[in-house]
Amino acid sequence: MSGTKLAPLSWAQRKDRLYLTFPIPDSSNVTIQQTATKLAFSCTGAEGQQFQLEFEFYSPVKETSGEWKNTGRGVEMKVMKKDDDTEYWPKLYKGSTKFRNITVDWNRWIDEDEEDQDAFDWGAGQELTGNADELMNQMQQQKLLEQLQEQVKNTQVEKVENDGLDDLDEDDEDEMPGLE
Repeated sequence: MSGTKLAPLSWAQRKDRLYLTFPIPDSSNVTIQQTATKLAFSCTGAEGQQFQLEFEFYSPVKETSGEWKNTGRGVEMKVMKKDDDTEYWPKLYKGSTKFRNITVDWNRWIDEDEEDQDAFDWGAGQELTGNADELMNQMQQQKLLEQLQEQVKNTQVEKVENDGLDDLDEDDEDEMPGLE
């Protein structure tokens, strides 16, 4: 194949970091150059197609924060914002140019006002910390509730079975009214 295509990119953010995903399956020859203000990405796709993308970040990022990994489905990257407690960015890149290949990663997105409610960062691949005891308590309560509901259901079924249903004539069960 000839020519270089614009690399697709999906992104999400937190107050202190950005999550970037280049969904290019079986990427190889991945090259990422990140500075405090720019990102340059290039790779070769599964069928030998060349991809690249270069843009200037909306605000500065930490220069050495560009951790990335090739997952086989694409390249995932985590970039730390320069100011840890900065406001959410309205977009990923600086300028008025519209990149049609850059989209929001709704699977990782958390609204700014909801970020503090979610103490566990689901996209960071961390161990459960902080709220683990609370989560265990909730799980135990849920299990107890399900067991109680099952006991109540079984008790009601036993009561219905023992409430005079044994007194029915077997002949009554065999006779069905005719259809008219």
